[in-house]
Formats: sequence, structure tokens, C-alpha cells
Amino acid sequence: MAQQTIPQNKMIMWVIIALIIGGIAYYVYGGQGNKYGSSGGVKETTTKEAGTATTGTEIVLAPVAGHTPSQNGTANLEEKDGKVVVTLNVAPVLDGPQPAHIHMGDCLATGDVVYPLTSLVEGKSISTLDVSMEALKAQLPLVINVHKSADEASVYTACGSL
Repeated sequence: MAQQTIPQNKMIMWVIIALIIGGIAYYVYGGQGNKYGSSGGVKETTTKEAGTATTGTEIVLAPVAGHTPSQNGTANLEEKDGKVVVTLNVAPVLDGPQPAHIHMGDCLATGDVVYPLTSLVEGKSISTLDVSMEALKAQLPLVINVHKSADEASVYTACGSL
């Protein structure tokens, strides 16, 4: 009888270990499984303002592996009067302004700057782009990168794909 419980106990132990490892991997990689953490989950939203509907997009900004400091946050893109308003919020807050841009490409292969954004101050930034949401999406793939500082622009602290 004792011999039957030992294999059952080992099987239960291995199932528990597999669940723990899977949970840790999901937590570390944000469910995306690439070296940049979450490559930017995108969520479409619709809001009604004074009788008009606006469509927005929320993008997750994730830390960039191998770069310190690292930041998490969101980028909200909303079309108002035919222009896209980009609101960035990241944490932890770093000293000094942090440049941010919309680049061609994705978090793994960042290309040229397409749209400069207002530098973040105390982790926040609002920029208005002279482009509609439809025209912006026609340029995909695009990525938002937050840089450590103007002096260290090659150090990305957060990234999210549109």
C-alpha cells in the first residue's frame, strides 16, 4: 500500500512544481514571453464626451530587459478633432525630463522616429499629434519608447507596441 502513495505523491509534487514555474514565468514575462516583458498590450476603448464618441487605445509600456532603470506604465491614445492625443504615465519617476518618441518597428527592432512626443516630467506627458487615429494605424508597426534622458537617449526605460 505504501508503494502506491509514493508515486502518487511524486506526481503531485511535480504538478505543483510545474504550476509554480509556470506562474513565475507568466509573472516575469507578463504573459508575452519575449525579452522585453510585455510588448505592449493594446486595448481599444470608446468614450462619449458631450454627445460625441471618441475611440481610444491603451498601450501597456513595459520595462526593457537589460536596461536600467526600468519603468512600467501606460500610453493612452485618443482622437480629438482629427488629431491623436497621446498621454503617457510611467513609474517609478526619474529625475529630469525623459524624451519619448513613436518609432517605426516594435520593441525588439526599433526603427526611425516617426513622431516625437513631449518629454515626460515626473513620469507624465501629453502630446498632440497632427495625424488621425486611422492614419496613425495605417503606419503600423509602430512602437512608443521612453528614454532615460536626452543625454542617454540610447537607454530605453519602457516600451510598448501600438
